[in-house]
Amino acid sequence: MTPGKSKSESLRLATTGEVPVLAGVLARAFRDDPLIEWLCPPDERVLERAATVFSGYLKLLALPHGMTWTTDGQHGAALWSPPGKWKMGLLTQLRVAPYFFAAAGLRRMPTRLVGLETIIAQHPHEPHYYLQVLGIDPSAQGMGWGSQLIRRGTDIADRDGLPCYLETMTERNVSLYLRHGFEVAGEMDLPFRGPHVWRMWRAAR
Repeated sequence: MTPGKSKSESLRLATTGEVPVLAGVLARAFRDDPLIEWLCPPDERVLERAATVFSGYLKLLALPHGMTWTTDGQHGAALWSPPGKWKMGLLTQLRVAPYFFAAAGLRRMPTRLVGLETIIAQHPHEPHYYLQVLGIDPSAQGMGWGSQLIRRGTDIADRDGLPCYLETMTERNVSLYLRHGFEVAGEMDLPFRGPHVWRMWRAAR
């Protein structure tokens, strides 16, 4: 057993009532992530702004699809999407926009939308499971929760004989995903001095 991890603690599906807590966990996990640094103005409200983004993700893009996992102690979260559910219709885009606007601010919003559209344009259309977001609270990193949350989704994909896909903007995370069977499918730099993006694909088993 890893120090600090309870024997009885396990993964479970997250609930809507946990959105504020998990949004805060993800904000802390991504505090120094290149995407958050690019999206949010560099001020004292960065954590608050990041939590706003993740609140929108959880409420509108993840929890409705029933594949958002956390731990009993809410140490982190993995926001998976089942095949075909990563696409945002017009109504969903309109509902998500205020969260990103609150995070990016008026001046940054137009260029950040272009950057996000650049990511979406490269998204594969073959049926797959999509790991939208994976984050572990800094206080719980190194305990194996990230690997467990990844495997929860990849096990389902393997059961269904389908591939998996994700993007990461942090180079050190690439090796983590490589260990779980992902391979780098492509790389790109987002416009307007945006971060470098690794697009990663895990073939069907």
